[in-house]
Amino acid sequence: MVGIAIFGVLLAVGIPALRSYSVNAKVLATGQSLFSGIQRARAEAIRLNTPVQLVLTENTALNNPNITDLSSTGRNWIVRAFNRGTGTYDLVDAKSGAEGSSTGSVTVSGTDAGTNPVTTIEFNGLGGTTLTSVVTFAFAPADGACTTTAAPTEYRCINIIVTPGGRAQLCDPAATAATDSRRCIVV
Repeated sequence: MVGIAIFGVLLAVGIPALRSYSVNAKVLATGQSLFSGIQRARAEAIRLNTPVQLVLTENTALNNPNITDLSSTGRNWIVRAFNRGTGTYDLVDAKSGAEGSSTGSVTVSGTDAGTNPVTTIEFNGLGGTTLTSVVTFAFAPADGACTTTAAPTEYRCINIIVTPGGRAQLCDPAATAATDSRRCIVV
């Protein structure tokens, strides 16, 4: 009976922490997926010396690089290169935001410094963008607010910051200490 009681207490304490870990892992995985897409788009623009776009969409037909239904809250992304010969886009890469997490478990929001929705980042052949201000993609759990406490059941948000010069950073908006390498720095 004592063993069962100890097991019950450990289970009661461990389940909230396990849930928090699972939610945080899904948010981070979704953020890392988009971050790798941004890096891929920039690298391809430099390699091809042609405009390459990363676009967000909720559309699941990710094999269509000429997709037009873009969404600033889309968890799916497509990297597409402009084909000067045809005047259309060629598919470079695509990824579903639901891979590795359940559908709807992570929210995404892309905005510029003026809080206008952003659906597309276009890189040029030098790795710069056509952006006029810094863009932030915010990732949060759909079923809980982000917290900044040190409690084991906290939900952590992730941001991606993209500058007009093409620099991209995956960071933690709750990390504010000057010595914390996870903090968001806008240069």
